[in-house]
Amino acid sequence: MAGRAISWPNPLSPGSRDRMRVLWLFFLAMVLTSEMVLAESGLSVSNAQLRLPLPGQTTAVVYLQLTNESVRERRLVGVSVAGAKAAELHQHVHADGMMRMRRLQQLNVSAGKQVDFQPGGYHIMAFRMTQPPTAGSQVPVKLIFADGQVLQTLATAKRM
Repeated sequence: MAGRAISWPNPLSPGSRDRMRVLWLFFLAMVLTSEMVLAESGLSVSNAQLRLPLPGQTTAVVYLQLTNESVRERRLVGVSVAGAKAAELHQHVHADGMMRMRRLQQLNVSAGKQVDFQPGGYHIMAFRMTQPPTAGSQVPVKLIFADGQVLQTLATAKRM
């Protein structure tokens, strides 16, 4: 073995192009399979919308419906919104005759149930939007579950 040079294949050679095609097909199959597994998990999102920040502000809010059609409870533990430095789960609650907003560390979604993220209830706060989207554009939102699954959706940006 001593004195043997290691030769690496030329990435531009015809055989390498075939290997790259195979790798891309493998990658595509993995992505499609993960989407199917996620669909089989029974989780779905509908009516996702991002309310744009008020003029001069950088905080937006996301509303949506999250449905768990599986036979087991799911625990939402994190969120992210494209273009936001931070995103958090929140809930409005009535306390001492006042409406208050509180951050949630997690949200349990019972089997066979839907949770509405709406004004006056659950919602996602998107803080420090670096470049707020324009009305009508689609904003990627990720919902992260305790079992490691990530549900991605697009929220339509709307003015408040």
